[in-house]
Amino acid sequence: MILVSNMKDVVKAGLFAESVYHQAVPNLLMSEVSFYEPMLDEETQTIGMAYYTENAIWLSFAGTRNRRNWLSNIKIIKKMYGGMFRAHKGFAECAEALQGQCEEAIAKNKDADIYIIGHSLGGAIAVLMATFLYQKHKARDYTLITFGQPCVTWGRHIKRYFPKRYIRVVNGSDAIPRRPGIGYSHAGSLLYLDNDQKTWRVNPTRVGTFFDRLPTLFGRFGDHSQRYYNKVLGLIEWKDYTH
Repeated sequence: MILVSNMKDVVKAGLFAESVYHQAVPNLLMSEVSFYEPMLDEETQTIGMAYYTENAIWLSFAGTRNRRNWLSNIKIIKKMYGGMFRAHKGFAECAEALQGQCEEAIAKNKDADIYIIGHSLGGAIAVLMATFLYQKHKARDYTLITFGQPCVTWGRHIKRYFPKRYIRVVNGSDAIPRRPGIGYSHAGSLLYLDNDQKTWRVNPTRVGTFFDRLPTLFGRFGDHSQRYYNKVLGLIEWKDYTH
């Protein structure tokens, strides 16, 4: 379910999802962030940030940045993740690499709400991290928000092990969320940003999104970058909406 109150969280998550690439605090959120800590695993070259605000902890993960990250992307053979389900091996290895650091981060304020966010590869990591943290610390209040996130495992596994708020933002012609294909599927509430950059839909049909993408299949590039996601989010006039 997506409520109007979630829309501000989506925009804020987009800013954190872009800033994690620079290991920085978003300028627009500087006054809200009391402090922040980088997270890094040298072997997998996975990076994230823990941003601490008054009532929340935002765990943000970066997408593909280098050759090592690309190697993670192409490890599509599944492996067991957290004793829960089989998931994309490369994504699972990246998530496992930062589990300990994420647990340390959320332990610093046991009353804070937890937001787990990421773009692209970072979105895949966020999904797996959300299932891990929820299964170990179910008393916390969680929200999962991803941008341009590829599939991680079968959607039914995510629904079973993370039955909390999960918003998956997909921008128009971005092809990454449709990968990998066979043996994978999505979960969560799909917030689809139309290619006109003026409208958005929640859980549209596949036919509806196909015809929205059709005119742009060969004439548009850059839809996948988090910067472009944030640009579109800024252009859209958000109206009161409950679904």
